[in-house]
Amino acid sequence: MAETLRFGYDGDGGLGDRLRSAVLRGEKTATSSLAVEYLSGEPLPRVGQRLTLLDHAGVPHGIVETTRVTVVPLHLVGDDVARAEGEGFAAAQEWRRAHEAFWADVIDLVRADAGDPAWQLRQAEAVVVHWFRLVTPTVEPPPEIDQQHDLDVISPGPGGTVRALVLDHVEAFNTHDRARLLSGLAKDVVWSTERDTIRGVKALAEIFDDRLWAMQPSLTVEHLLVQGDRAGAQMTEELTVAGEQRRFAIAVFFHVQRGRIQQAKVYREGTADID
Repeated sequence: MAETLRFGYDGDGGLGDRLRSAVLRGEKTATSSLAVEYLSGEPLPRVGQRLTLLDHAGVPHGIVETTRVTVVPLHLVGDDVARAEGEGFAAAQEWRRAHEAFWADVIDLVRADAGDPAWQLRQAEAVVVHWFRLVTPTVEPPPEIDQQHDLDVISPGPGGTVRALVLDHVEAFNTHDRARLLSGLAKDVVWSTERDTIRGVKALAEIFDDRLWAMQPSLTVEHLLVQGDRAGAQMTEELTVAGEQRRFAIAVFFHVQRGRIQQAKVYREGTADID
């Protein structure tokens, strides 16, 4: 059975859509549930678990990965949780007021999950905080202002999801996670250096396998600028060439479409190739 994550509930007035959009913009990195809600048989999230982010219609909008799971009494939920939920809360007191009101509105649903028709919220109620990161979006939320914006533009707002995609690409590269690295690339990706242009994810995978991984490469992002569906990154690259550790300053310019890297252009200290 596919592991999924949904927000809100049917007839929630758009709450679930707003929360999902906040995840895709990189603003929401945690969600909270009452521990009693898991008594219905739903499994607790697990660290490292990847979940498909769905809307109410079951349409996938991206993949998130669980990074941490904590259980905290309601009255001890901290400001870090309030801010990470991406709903504009600056402090835990605001978060508690809003969530206590929400749980009061859906008390019949909570009682059904708990199997206790007399259940009442207590200040010591156990809250499960599910922390996650966006791995890659598959469908971007509509822009908040311009509703006619082209859906190929992955990042309306501050560039949250394009940023997340680029950073996930770098992390996968650094851990030599081939499957994860390739999953973030379009099938017809175009990857260019000063001398070479590689077309297609299969051809690029062969370059990684035949040449690059043997050099034990790693990247450090120094600066990352996102504008619309494009990103420019200044990085430091380290490689082992002929037994010698070498370090380069590189710049990479990404073009993202439909949640995957469609094109990249690499420049390395005057040349994009290793001699």
